[in-house]
Amino acid sequence: MTFLRFAAFFAFMFLSVTHSYAQGVTPPTSLTPAPIKPVAEAEGGAIAPAAPAGLATKAESEAALVEKLETGGGYIEASPRDLFQTYAAMGGMDFKNPDNVDYYASIFYCGLFKEKYSNDFEWNGAREQISTQLARQIPHHVLYEIPGIIFLQRYNFESQDFPLRPESALFNVGSMILARRNIYSGCELKNENLQSIAENMVGFYMIYLRQAFTFDRLKIPMDQAEKILERMTREKNKERKLYVRFRLKLQSYQESQKPLTAAFGGELTAVDIFFDQEMTQHLTSVPID
Repeated sequence: MTFLRFAAFFAFMFLSVTHSYAQGVTPPTSLTPAPIKPVAEAEGGAIAPAAPAGLATKAESEAALVEKLETGGGYIEASPRDLFQTYAAMGGMDFKNPDNVDYYASIFYCGLFKEKYSNDFEWNGAREQISTQLARQIPHHVLYEIPGIIFLQRYNFESQDFPLRPESALFNVGSMILARRNIYSGCELKNENLQSIAENMVGFYMIYLRQAFTFDRLKIPMDQAEKILERMTREKNKERKLYVRFRLKLQSYQESQKPLTAAFGGELTAVDIFFDQEMTQHLTSVPID
């Protein structure tokens, strides 16, 4: 992840959460849909798929799932591709509509799609196989993480904490932006039919938290605070910049009143602070209760 992408993403997320604060938004109880039918949950927060019988991309799909499960203790970076799959699995798509099957296949069965889509009869058979698989169960993740940046103000000796600069402080956050789509198809095929279908597909993903969250200061004991400032001086970190990782669990899908938006109900499970952008040098964790 480049720095520009990192900074732009946090700025984008910040616009969402500050809007929630300005409106005094807390997680609305209306975003609690009927419980989803229970399914077997695999290690790492992904729902285990049934093998897509007869599909050329079976090994590719399973390998990708295993790779995701081995990353970050089951949490994966929130991406439009993975969130779209979660959205579909939680009931956001009607797969009786062939356009929906085609669009889904162009993302998750790309090899098969490229091979057969141009032939009406071959693709009709492949579509039927995919539809049968999707009717049984869709592999998907429910554990996601999004990155952010915070900036520390001067240390408060009385309360023993670093207040956050206003542009990175979060107050009474009831919702967060997870991702937005910037490509219309995983296959990246310049197909006019696919493009017209994609224009009516969700491209904006957000989560409504079960409990509002405020993060406006970093509680650090005095002796540790001094060491942090010494390190920032050595590393010429004049902005007092640190990196934050928000971890979330998506629990349900709710119809959104906003166009082309997929809204999930869920909870914030962890907030971790790091010295480095790669998030390998852990500083502390923030209580979320």
